[in-house]
Amino acid sequence: MFEKKYHYQAVSPVVERFRNQGYVMDFDFVGDCLIANNEKLALEDVLITDLYCLENGQDLSEASIVYAILSKTGLKGIYVTGLGMLSDVFKAKEPDLFV
Repeated sequence: MFEKKYHYQAVSPVVERFRNQGYVMDFDFVGDCLIANNEKLALEDVLITDLYCLENGQDLSEASIVYAILSKTGLKGIYVTGLGMLSDVFKAKEPDLFV
């Protein structure tokens, strides 16, 4: 599924890498939907095409996950969250959300 492995110390290089791959929208999570540019997307209408987890070995409260998301209509964007916050929601939808 996810082939290359990258090692980053901060979120910004991950976001830049995804942006360079065309993931230019910034998604927000509201209720049980993702929102970008006033478009509301149900979780059933998106796929996680890539993700990167940045961990702080000592303090998991500082860990983050950066998701590259593709909608069924072709919208590509990024969602950044703290470890565990949205990952639990996405896990509940597995394997349907992952390509």
